[in-house]
Amino acid sequence: MMHPKTMLLALALLCGAWWALQEDPDRTRFDVERDLFLALFDSKKDVYDVHSVAGVATMLRSPELKGVRYHAVAGAYGIQEGLYVPSPELFDRAFGENWSDAHGNREQALEVVSGMVNETLENGGSVWVADAGQSDFTADWLQLAGAAGLAGQGRQNV
Repeated sequence: MMHPKTMLLALALLCGAWWALQEDPDRTRFDVERDLFLALFDSKKDVYDVHSVAGVATMLRSPELKGVRYHAVAGAYGIQEGLYVPSPELFDRAFGENWSDAHGNREQALEVVSGMVNETLENGGSVWVADAGQSDFTADWLQLAGAAGLAGQGRQNV
């Protein structure tokens, strides 16, 4: 049986994907041409997080999500205790070149993500975030985006 946290993340992602693809013009939608989807996984303490990685990768391969610009991050944890569950082979298979290892090199992962966020916001896009764990990593890249002068845009488009 799937762990409740994994089920909730999968349900949230499915609902978000469905909602983003609806034709209601009054509703905010994912714009495949301009938007960015970030999938952040803490992979710390809970081994079932790897199921979430596989679930997100499966969804991104569906025809309904074709063309979605995305980036995944492994090790996007905060200050919690516990062992980190390394799974670089899974991330390689799941996301190819579209992932960063925040556990191995947090600063480099933050640079990559904040650069992608800045580029997306500068081009009028929005950033959609799925945080599977604590939000420390998201807080850090949001701070970097704010330092780049994008704080006002970020409030509306993240």
